[in-house]
Amino acid sequence: MRYTFTTSKRKIQILLLTMLILLLAGISHAQDLPQPSDRAIVLSTQNGLTIAEMPLPGPSYGISFSGANPAQYARIDQVGMIRFVPPGETGETVYGDSPYFNGFTKNSPQENELLVREVDMAPAGQHMAFRINNPAIDTLSRGVWFWQPERFYGTDPSYQVLRVCPPFCDATGAAPGQTWQALSVDWAPDGSAMLIHIDLTSENRRALEIRYPIRGDENLQAITAPNPLRYDYGTWSIDPTRLIVSGTGPNGNAVFGNIGIDGSSPIILSASDIGLIWVQNAAQTPSGQLVMLGGENAQQALALYDDS
Repeated sequence: MRYTFTTSKRKIQILLLTMLILLLAGISHAQDLPQPSDRAIVLSTQNGLTIAEMPLPGPSYGISFSGANPAQYARIDQVGMIRFVPPGETGETVYGDSPYFNGFTKNSPQENELLVREVDMAPAGQHMAFRINNPAIDTLSRGVWFWQPERFYGTDPSYQVLRVCPPFCDATGAAPGQTWQALSVDWAPDGSAMLIHIDLTSENRRALEIRYPIRGDENLQAITAPNPLRYDYGTWSIDPTRLIVSGTGPNGNAVFGNIGIDGSSPIILSASDIGLIWVQNAAQTPSGQLVMLGGENAQQALALYDDS
């Protein structure tokens, strides 16, 4: 059935952290980038639905806040570099750790081979994930990285957790004919893992890959090809060891449900079980209920449904 709901009155963290006002901005065909914005719209469900406009420290393509401290954030500036407030600090600084270096700068996002397309602060604010992608310039640094503040190992403080293939497939552990691109990254609720949506270009479908904030002198994740869960869409469950999945499943049918991050113990239903042909973007509410977008197909208008 269609899902109709009211906003919870209890205090919860920001539901949708920020949405940059970009819909009316121009598009750069070279990089598919909108114009950066100097303000954001913030939606909160604390004491009812609240919508507010928030000025940003500078022109930005995106911004992510720490759930533990809203004064701690990371944003993507007008040339595609990260400016952030590190843990325990109050002022904004330019990110200069690997794959960057102190003094790294570019005049435009189009010429920035280390162009950041997405940044995500972990809920506790101690880790930061970011995705580098400039399709016009080949670099081994394209893919997903994470940063943390400790500096003990020679490889600290940042690590590449997923490379893309192409361009440098021989440095990714890819099997013959296997290709993929990274689409997005999202931290687990407890910061223990990263959910990466990938485009399996060799299979013409989307999938889900899990990577971890592992430190050490050997960075094996960067040279390990994906072994993904073949579902189009994934979000974190309340239980950080499980995912809520939806869209096209491994058998090609539209499904929804939950599954262990290692692929174990799947609890999967068909969209037809709730009278739908297509479902996507399933997520779990604080009460444990699943909600999702559904309809006749992915190309037509969708409505919000629950799992009953």
